[in-house]
Amino acid sequence: MKSREEVGGASMDSIPRGGFGNPMNKVDSRMDFERLNAATLEEAERTVNDACNLLFGRDGRSGLARAFGNQYAEVLWLRYLDKRTISGLSKLYNCATNTVYRRIRTALDFIDSNGFEATMSGRNDIN
Repeated sequence: MKSREEVGGASMDSIPRGGFGNPMNKVDSRMDFERLNAATLEEAERTVNDACNLLFGRDGRSGLARAFGNQYAEVLWLRYLDKRTISGLSKLYNCATNTVYRRIRTALDFIDSNGFEATMSGRNDIN
């Protein structure tokens, strides 16, 4: 949408036939889209913030990283929030893809067993 609003060379296709068009229609269309999707965008932002709090705590120094280990928080961050592939993580950590899968599964199992609040605060209530 934004690229349609930028100034560029005019082609014959962009000139309306039979009169003048409103040059602000494209901008208005984007603004309407953003307004209609504001609630969805806010919910997505809250979800990402919740995930960050779970992995690294509200203070940035606790969460799963402190409760269970930074490598487990990091692998979940890279996989699900940074959209890295399993093979990419395998190369990054210089390990087999099975090891990456095992770290992800172990981290998720720990969170499920320990609970969100305990994990977020950096506590390991399982031991």
